[in-house]
Amino acid sequence: MMVKYHYRPYERKPFDAENCTRCGLCLENCPQLHLNKTEAKKAIETLAAGGSVPKVENACVSCFTCNTVCPNDCRPTNLFLDKWHDAYEKEGLAERAQWFLPLTVPNFRTYFLDRMPADEKAAITQWASLDPVPGGEILYPGCNVIVQPYLTFSKMFDGVTFRGTLQHCCGEMYFRMGLYEQVEQIAQRVTHYFRDQLQVQKIWTICVGDLDVLTNTLPQFGADLSGIKIENYQNVILQKLESGELEITHPLSGTVTLQDSCHGRTFNPEIFEIPRKILHLIGLEVLEAPHSKEAQICCGIACGFSHESAYSKMNLIKGVRRAYANVKKPGAKYISTDCSGCLQSFSFAQKLSLSRPPAYHILELVQLALGETLRQRNNAIGSQFFSGGLRYQKGSRLAKLPPIPLIPP
Repeated sequence: MMVKYHYRPYERKPFDAENCTRCGLCLENCPQLHLNKTEAKKAIETLAAGGSVPKVENACVSCFTCNTVCPNDCRPTNLFLDKWHDAYEKEGLAERAQWFLPLTVPNFRTYFLDRMPADEKAAITQWASLDPVPGGEILYPGCNVIVQPYLTFSKMFDGVTFRGTLQHCCGEMYFRMGLYEQVEQIAQRVTHYFRDQLQVQKIWTICVGDLDVLTNTLPQFGADLSGIKIENYQNVILQKLESGELEITHPLSGTVTLQDSCHGRTFNPEIFEIPRKILHLIGLEVLEAPHSKEAQICCGIACGFSHESAYSKMNLIKGVRRAYANVKKPGAKYISTDCSGCLQSFSFAQKLSLSRPPAYHILELVQLALGETLRQRNNAIGSQFFSGGLRYQKGSRLAKLPPIPLIPP
């Protein structure tokens, strides 16, 4: 049976047990679980009645597929987020998980920053300026682009002013872990940063995750971004390629398979077509993976989001391997993603298994088509993800997170 997906941005409401028919479609069509109809119906019956199904709750990656599949808009993903939030309130968070959170210093991203080449460190320092920008228009890199600033060293970003630091993250990871109080604190910090300190009028984003969280999620946790336009910079790149302002001097050839952002399904289904149009313009034919677009498998990092998983090494390793196997299956010449977080996961997957072909950010493929020279730091990123992301994880001792102040220390 053809699965019907519904465009549904996140709503901060509880799971609607009253209108849930226990049909099981939400869990049957989960790209992570692979439950059959009988298992799915039994699991949602138990969960809707207030029970627990550890196999489901622990494997969930809060990708919101189940919310988009539910015929009655009952918000099953919210059920898992609420369960994880309740567990955190009672127990705290495993110490090893804190190493992955952008606002717990040090963390795996600061580990990346400490090992960056000098010109990338200089870019990060410039991006951290609190000086208001004339015209109030900025490009917000988000946590993942901040640890891969070389992706932006291109004529695609000529004349663009970047602003952002790890301490001004949008809170995406906190949100998808059900850490609601922290998201509320981040919402206040982000409001103060954009509105009071930078005095922005327009925010461009590269990653769809940043776009979705700033537009749809943070306002529900208290952020006041009203009057600030928030748009996807991939549209600018597409328009410049179409108009010839960005001249394709070295068109690519062959095939490419794309890893889509989980946030596409909660932002707007049209968001999936933008990177595909860009790839087509630079000469590539897109071969769809078995799981793509609305049914995309998480790149693997979210396999650490559940309260029980708490960034378990084995869960992360299994997750990135499975996701990379999915995009490799069509046998394309290139593997690409428009999410720099997914690129980090795939760089790690390649390091684990010496897999080929290597993964590219869509920005890198455009750079090639423009005749620019790539950094291609996948090998270093993969190594640092392992050494800084997994080796230095601490144990499973549970603790509460400290409050997030309005202004970073």
